[in-house]
Amino acid sequence: MVIRDGIFGWVASLLRGSPNAKSVPSPLVSRLSRTTLGAECDVAFTCGVELFNARQYTQASLRFEEAIALSHDRAEAHYYLGLCHLRLDSLEEARDAFTMALCFAPDMAQAHYALAIAERHVGNLDAALFSVERSLACADVNADAHNLRGALLLQRGDIQGALLSFEHAIAVNPDHPAAHSNLGYLLFRDFDEYDRAARHIERSLELEPDNCNAQCNYTMVLSHRGKHELGLR
Repeated sequence: MVIRDGIFGWVASLLRGSPNAKSVPSPLVSRLSRTTLGAECDVAFTCGVELFNARQYTQASLRFEEAIALSHDRAEAHYYLGLCHLRLDSLEEARDAFTMALCFAPDMAQAHYALAIAERHVGNLDAALFSVERSLACADVNADAHNLRGALLLQRGDIQGALLSFEHAIAVNPDHPAAHSNLGYLLFRDFDEYDRAARHIERSLELEPDNCNAQCNYTMVLSHRGKHELGLR
């Protein structure tokens, strides 16, 4: 086989000088190959991010797979590949990709958080809670993670833990619409704090007027508050 051009042709010419060169690669060749592969990986990864931001998730996933083929230990590429699969509802593939990202970057808080989302979607609440708590252990300033933790604890029946998580999410980000809506729902459902609940849900709707969950929660709060006030008369 004759390698005619490009970097492989130059490598072949370097190898011809030594009969043992094929078994003992030249350090220069190794460095050059790594540099070239790294540059190609950067191009594929950057293109993948641009496609992801343009919501072209299938095309983006192909570029991230290309980046991983060039550099299998690039954690960010595995993470973004997982996000693509998550957007495409390929949940098992998403979980695998996030798990691979964490193999190469165990302290990547956003990968733990994304894995928690995927685990929740497939009904693995314990695994989801474990992952979100790992995320918060890596970075405690993620309001989304605190809010997700609250939702998971609420599903498990830990009302007080859910309350504290929603409050923590709002402390980290006072403009987190989902945390305000969730906290409001919890306050009226389990604590009969209708006025406080209404304030939080109103704040959620100020931030996200088209949020259907907040609208539903607000309707329930007003209905329950009205019944509560009638019962006090």
